[in-house]
Amino acid sequence: MIVTGWIFLAAAVILAVLLLVFFTYSAGRFGARPPAEARQPSHTGLRGGNPDPAKSASIFSAVDEALAKMQIGNIAFNSPSPMNVDDSARVELRLDLQLPPSTLIKTISARGVVEYATIKVSDRMTAHLYGDDFAITANTPETQAISGRESTSWQWTVKPKTAGQCELCLNLTAIIDIDGSREERNIETFSRTIQVIVTPGQRAKKFAKENWKWVGGTILIPLVGWWWKQRH
Repeated sequence: MIVTGWIFLAAAVILAVLLLVFFTYSAGRFGARPPAEARQPSHTGLRGGNPDPAKSASIFSAVDEALAKMQIGNIAFNSPSPMNVDDSARVELRLDLQLPPSTLIKTISARGVVEYATIKVSDRMTAHLYGDDFAITANTPETQAISGRESTSWQWTVKPKTAGQCELCLNLTAIIDIDGSREERNIETFSRTIQVIVTPGQRAKKFAKENWKWVGGTILIPLVGWWWKQRH
């Protein structure tokens, strides 16, 4: 009986040890997984990762350097408002790197309100005047070389196509050197509303011109008939 008791005791000890080893092994193999942040793969060295700030800056360095070389100049231009629908007007623009605005304004001889502004200037500039409600003729080259000592001027002749509040826009573009290539860079756009007026006489003339058949059949012919009856 004593021997049998010792056998059961030894068996119980061995079973307890085996269960302890089993649970310890299971906990190590099937335990809690690390957090998601720790399990995410590293993207270091892979395409599509965080860009290098130094390399990104170098992409724009040529443009930035070209813009930094541009100088500051003053411009003055006129807005020919108001104007008659049957008339044409002259728009004039002057650019100068030396003259102050107060002096530059006085060089504009075209009629209308004269304004000034300060813009960045390159050695070649394009000035373009446009507006759907106007027929516009450039009297000078729109792209010109810019002098550092003398004024550069542009002129256009504008004629309204219709009466009312009409928009006229002036766009200035610089031509700059980017890695040996000449590229355009928009500098400034000025938009102005031009009041185009029409007189009562012009309205009557336009109406008669567009409706002469109706006017002749409804008014003139009966009037001539009445006059003939009165004379005879």
